[in-house]
Amino acid sequence: MRKVMSGILAALLLLSVGALSFVPVTRANEFVIWCWDDPVVSLNGQVFNIQIGVLAMPSEVRRGVQVADTTLLVPRGVEASVISITNQYFRETVQIITVPDGRTVGVIVKFQATAILPAALAVNGALRDSGTTSGMMHTTITVR
Repeated sequence: MRKVMSGILAALLLLSVGALSFVPVTRANEFVIWCWDDPVVSLNGQVFNIQIGVLAMPSEVRRGVQVADTTLLVPRGVEASVISITNQYFRETVQIITVPDGRTVGVIVKFQATAILPAALAVNGALRDSGTTSGMMHTTITVR
């Protein structure tokens, strides 16, 4: 009887140790991806998706990037409004500043971040600029 009990205990111990080796590690389930958030704006009735991306694991982006500040330099006479803002990976702000006459809208993105990570700026899916979360990115949008 003693040998049977010892054998059963040994088998249970082996099963327990084996089961522990199959417990997934949460961080290992995360991948480095482009984390895109995108303010959507209307300029003279045209809709523009300003995509701001940061390359890292989503948890790193959420921890290391606090805000993406977007400034639109809009020529006098161009109607501009913010349609929507997403905040999936980091908070976004959009400021609209009226400037003297012109045909293009300037777009400037600056980050408030504690981590230096690769960043990109696209408009309606077309890459316009790249840099890091410690710098500034910019482009222009031509409006009708």
